[in-house]
Amino acid sequence: MHRDAVGVYISSVAGGETVRAFVPEPLPPNPPLDLGGTRQTSLERATLALGRLDSISLLLPCEDTGMAFPTASKSMKALMTLGIARELTGQRRNRVFVYDGYLNILNENE
Repeated sequence: MHRDAVGVYISSVAGGETVRAFVPEPLPPNPPLDLGGTRQTSLERATLALGRLDSISLLLPCEDTGMAFPTASKSMKALMTLGIARELTGQRRNRVFVYDGYLNILNENE
């Protein structure tokens, strides 16, 4: 599937390092999003999936702030073991995780 650009990357210096930031196009999009039919159904299912993920996160041994790295790592490992989260980068540091249940719903009918 081909999607048009939805923003641009800009470079700037922060803390002596050159970094890139993604700047999205302003909202609302032109043409407007069509959320009728199957897209509305998919959006509703995705919202429910996020609600399930939020509920599961309440069971994790952590708080909103001050979570130690070992606790966060153990929590993410538990989510991966349960098949809820998946690690994308294959790195040992600065890893990125994804919730496939949500993405699969959003990518239906594309």
